[in-house]
Amino acid sequence: MTGCSVEIRSLRVEASGKVLVEVEDLSLGPGGLHFIIGPNGAGKTTLLRSLLGLVRYQGVVKVCGTVPRDARGWISYIPASIMVDPWAKVGEVRRAVLYGSRPGERLNMDQLLGYVGLEWIRSLTGRRFGELSSGEQRLTLIAAAMNRMPKLLVADEPLSFLDMANQIRVIGLLREVSRQVTVVMTTHEIMYMGYADTVTLIHKGSIAYSGPPSRLNTSIIEDVYGIKVMSVEIGGVRFLLPDTAQVVRERFTAPVRGARGSTQRSS
Repeated sequence: MTGCSVEIRSLRVEASGKVLVEVEDLSLGPGGLHFIIGPNGAGKTTLLRSLLGLVRYQGVVKVCGTVPRDARGWISYIPASIMVDPWAKVGEVRRAVLYGSRPGERLNMDQLLGYVGLEWIRSLTGRRFGELSSGEQRLTLIAAAMNRMPKLLVADEPLSFLDMANQIRVIGLLREVSRQVTVVMTTHEIMYMGYADTVTLIHKGSIAYSGPPSRLNTSIIEDVYGIKVMSVEIGGVRFLLPDTAQVVRERFTAPVRGARGSTQRSS
């Protein structure tokens, strides 16, 4: 099993007369781990929904060589919002996710989960979904989506609700899965983008950068997010981190106008 390609040409998505996303040219895959990053409201989720055929759009979107609606059997989708019957058992949720999938080669999920230390997810099968923590719910849906044997895995904020350790485990899982599946995910955890094959930075509905994470200049990140960032390399992997100390100094330690102790006088 190999991942499939995503091709976007002259994409335009509008709502209530406002342009939400406008992308001239974007190609992802086949295979690989692809990050879509950007501030809140930049258009990341709308871009993902275009790949799935869940929004009306102008232009050309091809997934696995065809339009999204004809490729649904090859796609797994992990939405950002978890909306599942809380009384449903985890095993039922997994079977529901598999509904409509095409027969073919399956991922060895036991091996993959064990590889990154997430094999304990299997023990949740008999529990009700509503009994799980938000992080456990997220991990359950990730495992179920991968078990669908997709050629394209589309994940909207798969790292949300997860603690640091499980974020790293999921990144490891997605990295390993991307050898066989094309993985396209949005995230605000840009510190992990060094593990991606490509990074696409969305700003105000348009692409500010798309390419290898090693070539993404910190100045572009600073312009888009409006904060200082620093680049560090650990174990041969590049990490971009917010320069928290400088942000705190600039934004939170300056005297408030008119506050007690301020030396500023009004004229």
